[in-house]
Amino acid sequence: MSDLTPSYRVRPERESGPPWRMLGVFAAILGALLIGALTVWSFSRGGGRGVPLIEPDPRPIRVRPTDPGGLRVQNQDELIFDRDRRPTGTARLAPESEGPRLDALRQQVAQPPAAAPPPAVAPAPAAPA
Repeated sequence: MSDLTPSYRVRPERESGPPWRMLGVFAAILGALLIGALTVWSFSRGGGRGVPLIEPDPRPIRVRPTDPGGLRVQNQDELIFDRDRRPTGTARLAPESEGPRLDALRQQVAQPPAAAPPPAVAPAPAAPA
């Protein structure tokens, strides 16, 4: 009786193609392994470091110079650099810069005075003819 198939249930014929169910199971297992491997890899790369700590530079900000005399400049004893030994009479100060002349500005802005009306000229008498 095992050979008998009821008439309402027909068995599909087997095709010679790839077994799709087996390929689906294999892809699911491969995907799960890939996700697990990526998870383990990502935790191993950043697991033990923690939060980065920002610290100041341990070197000093300013350092005392070894020679406190300063920079040695060539010809530093020349007369041009020495303000105390100027020859007298040759040094002149520049003229003072020109400032605004407020009185001249006020004259330019002020209204000109009203001119007196010209005197009325009486008509000249007519000449006798």
